[in-house]
Amino acid sequence: MTKPLLLIIASAALAIVPGVSNATPSAEGAPRDAAAAAQAPAPTEATKRYCAVETLTGSHIQKKTCMSRDAWIKAYGFDPAKQ
Repeated sequence: MTKPLLLIIASAALAIVPGVSNATPSAEGAPRDAAAAAQAPAPTEATKRYCAVETLTGSHIQKKTCMSRDAWIKAYGFDPAKQ
């Protein structure tokens, strides 16, 4: 009984406290996330990540593995760019 009550109190406290979001406009008027995304370099072929999701037999939990193309080829002999 105390856990649901504690959860309600914590939720109410978080709703009351104002927070600063990342989407707050900067001095130029553009959101900070958009400005950071515009300055970030585009991923090159060497840094691009490929992800595979696998479900183990006898389990409902999925495992997600993300690696670069070179790492996939080196570890498994599999080229994800050709799939």
